[in-house]
Formats: sequence, C-alpha cells, structure tokens
Amino acid sequence: MAATETLRQPTPAPPEHAAVIKELSTLDRFLPLWIGLAMAAGLGLGRLIPSLNDGLNKLQVGTVSLPIALGLLLMMYPVLAKVRYEDLGRKQHDGVSNKLFFGVSLFLSWVIGPLLMFALAWLLLPNQPAYRTGVIIVGLARCIAMVLIWNDLAKGDRDRTALLVVFNALFQVAAFAFLGYFYLTTLPGWLGHARPFDFELNYEPAEGMQAFVTSSPSIVALAALDGALDVWDRATMTQVRAKSLQLTDLFIELVEASLPGVFDIVTPRDHTKRGSQVALRHPDSYGIIQALLRRGVIGDFRDPDIARFGFTPLYLRFVDVFDAVEILVDVVEGESYRDAKFAVRNAVT
Repeated sequence: MAATETLRQPTPAPPEHAAVIKELSTLDRFLPLWIGLAMAAGLGLGRLIPSLNDGLNKLQVGTVSLPIALGLLLMMYPVLAKVRYEDLGRKQHDGVSNKLFFGVSLFLSWVIGPLLMFALAWLLLPNQPAYRTGVIIVGLARCIAMVLIWNDLAKGDRDRTALLVVFNALFQVAAFAFLGYFYLTTLPGWLGHARPFDFELNYEPAEGMQAFVTSSPSIVALAALDGALDVWDRATMTQVRAKSLQLTDLFIELVEASLPGVFDIVTPRDHTKRGSQVALRHPDSYGIIQALLRRGVIGDFRDPDIARFGFTPLYLRFVDVFDAVEILVDVVEGESYRDAKFAVRNAVT
C-alpha cells in the first residue's frame, strides 16, 4: 500500500525559473554571452585591421553612425512591435501607481545614476581626464535599447517600458547638454582644488581623495550649528555689532601698545568701513600664523603678507583678546615663528 501511494504521488513541478528559461530562445538565453563575444570580436578586429575604424566612421550621417543605428533598430523593433499602443495609459497595472513607477525610475536614471557614475569616475580615475570624462558621459547617456531587451527577457510590463523609454528619450534630448555641462564643468569646480587659496581662473583638481574635499559642512557640523543658533533668541544684531567693534578696537589697541611698529594695521579704523576682522601686515605673517595656531590662537594667512584675525562676538570674550595678544607678543619677540617647521606651506593657510 505504501509503495502504491508513493507511485501515485504527483511529480514535483519544475522550479519557476527553470520554466522561464525553457521558454527563451537560444539567442535570448545566452544574450550576455553573445554581447561579450561581440565586444571581444570588435576589439580583435580593431587590432587586426587598424583601418576598420576609419571605414566605419565613413558610414555615418552627420554624427550618427549607420551601423549602430541599424543595430539599435534591430534590437528595439521586435520588442516595440509587441506593445499594445492603443491601451497605453488605460491599462490597470500591478497596484503600483504610474506616478510612483515613473517618478522612481526617472529619479534613479537622471539623479542617482549620473551622480554615481560621477563619483566612480573621480574616485577610480582621478588622474585620467579622458577616461573620467567618458565614464561620466556614459552615466548621462541612458541605454534605451537595452531597457527594452532586459524587460522583455524578464517578461516585464511592455506597455510601461515603452512609455519609460519615451520619457527617457525626451529627457535625454532636453537635459543631456545641461547635465553634461554641469557634471563636466560646473560640479568639478566645487571639488577640492590643488591650490584652493590661489584663486586661479582655471580648475586643477587635487590628487587622490583630496579632490573630494569641499567647503560644505558635514551633517554633524550642521547639527552643531543648528544648536548654536539658539543664542540668537537672546541677542540682537545691534548688540552683536556693538561687541564686534569693541573686540576689534581692543585688539588693535593692544597690538599697537604691545608691539609698536611691528605690524602695519591694514584694517580701517573707521567703524563704518570695518567688518569683524583685523588684518595685520608683516613679512613673516605665514610663520607667525602657524606659530599662533600651535599655541591655540586661530588666525589665517592671506598672500602675500597678511595675518588675519576674526572676532566672533557671540562667544568670544574680551579676556580672550588679552590672552591672544599676549601669545602674539611672545611669538614675535621670541621669534619662534622663524622655526623651519612653520615655513612649510599647507593647503589651508
């Protein structure tokens, strides 16, 4: 009896993916292999017949390659011929709204995709501008034909895919030039410059990961800034401006009294022409600033000979000004700024 029951048990159904594979033609089933072989054949023919490229370049109308256009047509026509164009926009789909479907697709294609390729290009090819540009352009040129092919192989929604191809084609025509200019010209200029304080007209990227350094604060820094802004609930701009002038007046007065004739004070004495900074001119300003930084006094250097000090009224105290000038006097009179280590120019000065 047990043996009979065993024989009567139904044969297990083949896995769903196996059934799908059986439905594919040999061409479709091994499509990745054919693509790989075609790429290898193209590279091989280019090596064996150097003049082949020139010959193919002659088969074009304007900038459109006729062999590539024919290949794309052969790829796209069979799939597009299966689309029910009369039902576009009326057919009920799988519960995902058209707005969500097309919104997410276009966001991934035209925002995330180009950004990802831009990041990969600069990360992996920082010193190869020609290859880097090619990778970025690949990120902007959406592959419309292959979307149709892969969707058809996966038995996806042909109607929606046809509309998606239309939207991508329109976006490519309308936005390619703008995005190309943005990613190849504008955005690189926001990245780390090899010499950020030279204020050059031409952009030269820093080497390696330094090219990704920007002046934009991190999320953690912005969170701290958000908390720090609460102080404005208890102070007015008039009060802040008044203290700013008092702090800068005190600093100028102490420098002139403690180091007479050592610095040329560039900052205007007129309150109406002064911001919240004081600039001192000295031939060894760079070394002085570096020595002060080692002692905890924050200033910055500006070519060719300016030591600049900023005064933040919200949290800087008058006693801090006294302490800073005392350290400045010690650095100048002790000539510690002449140490060789303070002569090394840093990227941020």
